[in-house]
Amino acid sequence: MKKNFISLLVVVTIAVVTVFDLPSATGESSVGEAPANKPEEAAIYFNAATEIYLQGDYFRTLENLEKAAILVPKDKQIMDFLSRVIVEAGTHYNLTRDYKNAMHFLEKGRSLLPGDKKIEQLYLITGDVLKRQKPELQIKETPPPSPPQKEELLPKTTPAATAETPRPAPASKPATVRAKTVDKKPAPAPAITPAPALKPEIPARLIILAGLTGAILLIPSVLIILYIRNLKQEIKSQRKAFETSIMNLSKNFVENRETRGEMVEVAAGADGAAGADGVAPKPSVRSPVQPPFVPEVFFSNEKEKLETLVFNNIPSTDNIFISHPKLDQIRDSIAIKSQSLYENSKETAMTFLKKLADNPDGGIRTNIVKALVVICQPETLDILFELLNDPDERVKRETIKGLKMLKKQIESGESGMPDDYRQKVISLLRGELSSGGWIF
Repeated sequence: MKKNFISLLVVVTIAVVTVFDLPSATGESSVGEAPANKPEEAAIYFNAATEIYLQGDYFRTLENLEKAAILVPKDKQIMDFLSRVIVEAGTHYNLTRDYKNAMHFLEKGRSLLPGDKKIEQLYLITGDVLKRQKPELQIKETPPPSPPQKEELLPKTTPAATAETPRPAPASKPATVRAKTVDKKPAPAPAITPAPALKPEIPARLIILAGLTGAILLIPSVLIILYIRNLKQEIKSQRKAFETSIMNLSKNFVENRETRGEMVEVAAGADGAAGADGVAPKPSVRSPVQPPFVPEVFFSNEKEKLETLVFNNIPSTDNIFISHPKLDQIRDSIAIKSQSLYENSKETAMTFLKKLADNPDGGIRTNIVKALVVICQPETLDILFELLNDPDERVKRETIKGLKMLKKQIESGESGMPDDYRQKVISLLRGELSSGGWIF
């Protein structure tokens, strides 16, 4: 990897010299000129540090960034990257319990970036942990790496000393490899490694804090589930009551029509008998004959009543963060009545819903969103998906709430919508969640 890194630096240097047409690349004399431009050298070190950082080598990344910072001091891009590398390395070695290396990076950061709050905070935390772990670390402590580096310098001038050393492993290494190691000055390997079997005790306050956090997150979820369950039961009961009232009303219409028809026939028979006897029939006060029950007329009247209910309950404000409990109840009633109308006259209900979905008033469009969700048929879901792109924030908010209701029905297995519509509901919600703008 070191050879590859040196080759990379050489290639980048040649590329920079070729692009900028430096005298050294063309063979011209460079006497009296600077050997290299400092920003260009800093860019080389910075690019090398970026590539090494992606490989996960924090030591070499820090080394290259230090060289770049020396060439171009107080450069914001270099300093920001340096701060990021130091904080990330300190955090990494803290998590792996390698506190010695963590302190190495953090002390470098304090010297290179004085006043950095993140580095100072991480330095204090690491120092505190290191003090508590100091008795354990002293047991496993190994000699510092600096004396072996000094010994490696000796074979460069006196090769005979290598043969006299009692250790066979260093004597078998070629002198050229050691010379490269000294020239590159690599970061020493971590000298202190705590025993893996020793684990720091978790403070009681952290356990208590974790328990409280779990309770805080769990309680709202339970309350929301209970609220949705009660809301479903209420909607079902209201739906049954509405269907019963519709059936009773239809039955009364039929009975009244039959009764009035019989009364008309009896009255007509009496008039005919009186005319046959030569006696003029007496005028009688009769109730006006009711027209026969026509389902189309009845459902048309129901549609007009629903339109009146929708138009008379428009939100008084455009602020989406102000709740309207009474308006929510009215929307539930609109949804139940629309579903009953859809079950008895699909064409009338769809005409009503499409007409209000195209209304220019956003408050009216908002009032029919829950009806589209409760009916939950492909034609109503298509209208619901179109309202997701509505320019009115109130309509979009109600549409997302409706999609979340459909998602819960899908997860609980209560939804009977086709598979492609289920996937579309989930994908639309994921798209809104990724944008981060609609969290309820």
